[in-house]
Amino acid sequence: MDFQMLADEIGLDYEDFFELAELFVSTAGSDINKLEAAYDKEDNNAMSDAAHSLKGASANLGFSEIATVAAYIEQNSTINKTDNIEKKIIELKEMLEAINQLINSN
Repeated sequence: MDFQMLADEIGLDYEDFFELAELFVSTAGSDINKLEAAYDKEDNNAMSDAAHSLKGASANLGFSEIATVAAYIEQNSTINKTDNIEKKIIELKEMLEAINQLINSN
């Protein structure tokens, strides 16, 4: 993942993008925690809300893989199709950790 390329794509300088990426990791972590709690409670509305928030934030920064998985969760929780959502939550955690590792290596 190339932060400079992502920054260029959305018209930010590297430092501003980096700060937003740090904030994203924190916020996305909270959204994923909400998503997990909603999944555990079988609260499809809360799952959809948390996934929607994560989808928007990740799309705004160009983290399209996260946005795609979040969109999947949002759509499927809305129609009560939750059989693959636990796997998708794990994927989100892994992708977020990869971004966090990039941040910490800079």
